[in-house]
Amino acid sequence: MGSGAGLGRVFTQHMEQGDRRCCNYKLFDCSSNRKDDVMAIFSIKFNFISGKGPYVDLYGRCTTGGGFTIHGNEDDYFYECIDAGNYPNLRRLSFKKEELYTVIGTA
Repeated sequence: MGSGAGLGRVFTQHMEQGDRRCCNYKLFDCSSNRKDDVMAIFSIKFNFISGKGPYVDLYGRCTTGGGFTIHGNEDDYFYECIDAGNYPNLRRLSFKKEELYTVIGTA
């Protein structure tokens, strides 16, 4: 899983089911201004044990000071972002990165 945290910054991690990772917003690799309210775009790739996938270029978004969690199984999955203000949002992963920029109103 990787997060483009503005200005081309990228935090890349391989994660197995149940794994947890942190990219501290106080680091420039994780937040373009080292604040907890920067919108980050996450690029997700799944490789399921059953051989389904890999599904590539699925995207989600969350603030750098928030938590990003993927729920579900290989047939039905979604993500939850608990943003820096502790407000939860459940969303489907998007196949188009541009849709996420439209939603948050940036180009």
